[in-house]
Amino acid sequence: MVSKLALLLAALLSPLPAATASFTFAGLYSTGIAANGAPMTSTSTADPHWQLSYRDGSTTLGPAAYFTNALAGTWIANDANSQWIGPVPNGVLGDPPDGDYNFTTTFSLAGLEPSSASITFAVSADNYQPATYLNDALVPSVTWTGQFYSFSPDMTIASGFVGGTNKLTFTVNNVPNGPTVNPIGFRFWLKAGSASSTTTTTTTTTTTTTTRSTTTTTTT
Repeated sequence: MVSKLALLLAALLSPLPAATASFTFAGLYSTGIAANGAPMTSTSTADPHWQLSYRDGSTTLGPAAYFTNALAGTWIANDANSQWIGPVPNGVLGDPPDGDYNFTTTFSLAGLEPSSASITFAVSADNYQPATYLNDALVPSVTWTGQFYSFSPDMTIASGFVGGTNKLTFTVNNVPNGPTVNPIGFRFWLKAGSASSTTTTTTTTTTTTTTRSTTTTTTT
């Protein structure tokens, strides 16, 4: 029969479960947010957390993705949660070429359990966002075809993360628009992130038993 003391010691020596916390993963930010976490204000400055890539024949754009003003009356207005970014500096939307643009960010899960990680976010895009990749693997159903009039419904990624550095990429398609000026932009609004720590805590109890020896002397 197992003693109560043995059961108590077994419980105390068992690793405590890792706590799950909600926070922003290191390096993962909404678009248009400066290194200090505040909304960017200079349209001549590249977003420090996001990069852009585009290549079509002889045309190459990136890697800088610039904070840009919202297209008045068309794009959702910028706010403190997220802002628009695109390929052209100085707030000039310009007339970039048609095709697919990739907006990429990297972030770290160091010290966190990747199988427990998840992020929730919303996006908007001009013209639309047909594909999402996590660590170069396609994430099914994480797309937005509603264009730039509104944000997508909240979307969640809860698998495909790895320990250490992760790469998140959103493809945005700029649809041909004939002779009309045809700007392109992307917006990512990070709403939540959670993961369990990889650190477990073990509580150890040490019991010390002291035995007193008594010597009896008999005199005859």
